[in-house]
Amino acid sequence: MKARIENNQIVVYPELPIHYSSETLGTPLVDFRTMPNEIHESEGFFYVVTPDIDPFTQKLGVICFDEDRRYFTYPVEQLEVPLPRPLAEKRITKLEFVNRFTSDEFKAIIAASKVNADIELWMMKFNLATYIDLNSGQVNEGLQGLEAAGLIGAGRANEIIQNQY
Repeated sequence: MKARIENNQIVVYPELPIHYSSETLGTPLVDFRTMPNEIHESEGFFYVVTPDIDPFTQKLGVICFDEDRRYFTYPVEQLEVPLPRPLAEKRITKLEFVNRFTSDEFKAIIAASKVNADIELWMMKFNLATYIDLNSGQVNEGLQGLEAAGLIGAGRANEIIQNQY
């Protein structure tokens, strides 16, 4: 992508024109796009360089020409109020999830699922899941329920989420 200044305004060209003519180059040139960069620059067409930004804390300013580097670019501006970042999905396999429990904890959950409908429902959902998203409210509620039922110790729900045990 290139741009140039026309009538005191910067015009961005996603593609250069195929046919182009000017006072210095003369009659319409066929396939101006394939001409060397030196000819483009002699006509005021310079590359546009877009800096990488963090879209949650920064934005692009108004395009301008960098005289030193000889290209068009955008200044990076800080947002006055940063945008909230979405929670990254933290998916793990079911085996990775089970491995966060002690053997005794998981055996107790299996045994309880045979006599407690709430625990049986939790096990059914677990078995039907494709993966476990540790940021999911359902996963957190389920672990809190296991804690409340005494199947895992106090504080274990958070430890299992954080993989600290």
